Amino acid sequence: MSDEEKRTRDQLKARDDLESYAYSLRDQIQDKQKLGGELSADDKAKIEEAIDTGMDWLEENEEAEASEFVTQKKEIEDIVQGILAKIQTQKDV
Repeated sequence: MSDEEKRTRDQLKARDDLESYAYSLRDQIQDKQKLGGELSADDKAKIEEAIDTGMDWLEENEEAEASEFVTQKKEIEDIVQGILAKIQTQKDV
């Protein structure tokens, strides 16, 4: 496999990972039996905004490098993890 083929494969995988994560997360926050049932309206809005920002970026940067897709996914994950940690802390009290 050439370096170009590897770069393209990695790019497509990273792009798909970001897109799949965003769609899965959107489904989870809409489902009241899953994450959606545990979120406040404010937290849900923050996650939706992060998803929308990531998807807008994806549409505008379809040819980005794999590392850029990974960075965008990580930005969404960081927001979600912060909210989930807060929810867990509230449950533990």
